[in-house]
Amino acid sequence: MADRHNRDLDRKPGPLPEPIKTKTVDSHAHLELIHNSEPDSPLIKQTLDQAASVGIDRVVQVGYSAEQSIWSVKCAESFVGQVLAAVALHPNEAPVVDDLEKDLKIIEELAANPRVRAIGETGLDFFRTPEELRDKQKYSFARHIKMAKDHNKALVIHDRDSHRAVLDLLIQEGAPDKTIFHCYSGDQFISRCTADAMTTAAASIAEGNLVAFPTETVYGLGADASQESAVAKIYTAKGRPADHPLIVHISSMDGIGYWADEISEYAIALARAFWPGPMTLICKRSDAAKDFITGDKRPWAYEYLITLLL
Repeated sequence: MADRHNRDLDRKPGPLPEPIKTKTVDSHAHLELIHNSEPDSPLIKQTLDQAASVGIDRVVQVGYSAEQSIWSVKCAESFVGQVLAAVALHPNEAPVVDDLEKDLKIIEELAANPRVRAIGETGLDFFRTPEELRDKQKYSFARHIKMAKDHNKALVIHDRDSHRAVLDLLIQEGAPDKTIFHCYSGDQFISRCTADAMTTAAASIAEGNLVAFPTETVYGLGADASQESAVAKIYTAKGRPADHPLIVHISSMDGIGYWADEISEYAIALARAFWPGPMTLICKRSDAAKDFITGDKRPWAYEYLITLLL
C-alpha cells in the first residue's frame, strides 16, 4: 500500500521475543506495513501465527485512511478469531484528502461491520498539522466521535501536542462510553482527567466542598449551588462581593427547568442550537435559585450558562 507517508518502506522483521506468560491482545497493529500484501495473504497469516507463538493471540488492525480501513476490515473478515478492525481517517490524513466527505462516508459504512470494534485512529495532531488545516482536522474528529457513539464502538484517539483541544472536543461532542488514548505526547494533565477523578470531584461537591476546574480562559471554583454553606465558600475563597451573582453550570437541558421559570420557546430553541457553547440566557429564576446564589437580586438578573462537564 504505497503512499505519500512512505509506509511501503522495506522493514526487516526483528527476531521473535521470549513468549509472555499470559495470552494478550495487541490493541494497535498495522499489519499492512509488514508485507505490503493483500489482506488475506498467507504472509499475514504467518505473522499472526508468529505473534501467537509468543503469546499475542489476537490483534486489532487499526485504520488511518479510507483505503487502508477497507483493507483492515477485509483482514478481520479473513482471520476471524485472530483479527478485529478499527476504522478511521488519521488526524494527519483527514485535512489533506481529496474528498473528506466521501472518505468519511466510507468510514461510516465500514463502522457498521461487526468485525469493526473501534473507530480510530482519529483525534488531533497539532505537531504536524499547520494552523490553517486544524479546523478541518477538528471537524473530522467530531464526525468520528459521533460515529463511535452511533455504532456503540470504542474511540481510539491519536493526540499529539493538542491535549486541551482534544478534551474540549470530547466535552463538546460527548465522549463515547469507551475511549482509548493510543498516541499521547503530554504530561499528567490528561491522565488526571479520568473517570475516577470526575467521580471524586462529584463526591466532593456533594459533601459541600469546593473543586477547581479548567474553563476556556481560567480555572474556576465550583460548589453545589443548592448548598448555602458550600456557595459561601466560593465567595470567601475569591473575595467576591456578596451582591455579585454566580453562574450555575448544568449537565443537560433538563436542568433549565429546575433553576429557571417562564422559559420561552425561543430560548429553548436557542439553547438546543448553541449549547454547549459561549451563549448566556437571562431567565426568571425559580424558587431553587436562592438569594445566596443570585446576590439577592430579583427576579431577572440571574444568568444561566450550560456547560457539559462529562
